[in-house]
Amino acid sequence: MPMVTSRHVFMCAALLTVGLFVIGCGNPPPIVGGETPFSLGGDSQVKGFAPTPTAFTSPPAEGDHGALEPRPTEPTGAQAPPIEGGLEVSALGNELKFDKPSMSAKGSGKTTVTLYNKASSASLQHNWVLAKLGTVEAVAVAGLSAGPSNAWVAPNDPNVIAHSKLVDGGKSGSVTFDAPQAGKYAFLCSFPGHSGTMNGEFVVE
Repeated sequence: MPMVTSRHVFMCAALLTVGLFVIGCGNPPPIVGGETPFSLGGDSQVKGFAPTPTAFTSPPAEGDHGALEPRPTEPTGAQAPPIEGGLEVSALGNELKFDKPSMSAKGSGKTTVTLYNKASSASLQHNWVLAKLGTVEAVAVAGLSAGPSNAWVAPNDPNVIAHSKLVDGGKSGSVTFDAPQAGKYAFLCSFPGHSGTMNGEFVVE
């Protein structure tokens, strides 16, 4: 009977290990559901693996741009259309100036003046006030105590003939009044600090 040595035991163990490995590779365990560990459908076969659906999302249908489609820009600031037969005056951008030093109206009857405030900031407000000649400073000072709720015009001021509301930057406002008798008058913006440069002559022919 041949002698069994440690060398023989080692070789037998090695052959047994190789044989088991080959059998295992030739017959891998089936994957449940026929899906790979990286399939986007079903549960992942790898513990801790979280599939990322966004990596393989379908392109949007034609005409469907989702959140990337730009929204139409809505117009800002409402500019009133010119009033037929009326007068117009503009505040020049962010400057404290009117676009004309004088205005005129013919005859008596109803007269409409439209003020266009062309300031870029809505907070830069203006108004248009028709006053007796030579009373620009007095009207402005009296308006200080009236406050914005009265458009910076003192109620029942005897020097004021007509006035518009306060007009925000980028908007417009109109005032219609009975034209005074023929003669010269003054117009101004009575917002605090504006009347010094925002004034002019108004002539009724």
